[in-house]
Amino acid sequence: MLAYNNHSWETAIKSMSDYLNEHKNDYEILFYYGLSLTMGGEVDEGIRVLERVKDHINDPDYEAAANWYLALVLLKSDQTKEATKILRTIATSKHYKSGKAIEILEKLN
Repeated sequence: MLAYNNHSWETAIKSMSDYLNEHKNDYEILFYYGLSLTMGGEVDEGIRVLERVKDHINDPDYEAAANWYLALVLLKSDQTKEATKILRTIATSKHYKSGKAIEILEKLN
């Protein structure tokens, strides 16, 4: 996680990938791996990883975070329709970013 915290995306991706080869269902690390991929420029793969995290993790906090960051990554990659769906779900829930989701949705309309 040191490489992730230092924004050394290439190193973070490599070390997390190695770890995940042995621990495929560690969704917390998979979450950070997905973020590292997107920050390292591997946006499509990062999106796939974040979708996997949000669909499989049993921790509501990580699921909420995965949904939030997935929506942001989708927006940045011009996948507005998909991002809007997620943002609407966030906006109408008790999600920790519901207020921000509403703001973004208002700007998109």
